[in-house]
Amino acid sequence: MLADNWPAAVMWSRIQTQWRVSMNGRFGLDYSVLAWLFTLYPTDDPRLLLEDLQTMEFAALEAMNTES
Repeated sequence: MLADNWPAAVMWSRIQTQWRVSMNGRFGLDYSVLAWLFTLYPTDDPRLLLEDLQTMEFAALEAMNTES
């Protein structure tokens, strides 16, 4: 893993219990919790970290919603 990706990987592990869920399953992360985590664990570039997490969120949702 590249060192540049480490902040996103660590924050990703912290937010994994914060999925928004409906009757159809998970549909996204709770960004209000993410704002709190950014306060608790300050980051040099919150906008870039958010964009990285959104990329990971999209890929995770795509994988979770793929029918086997």
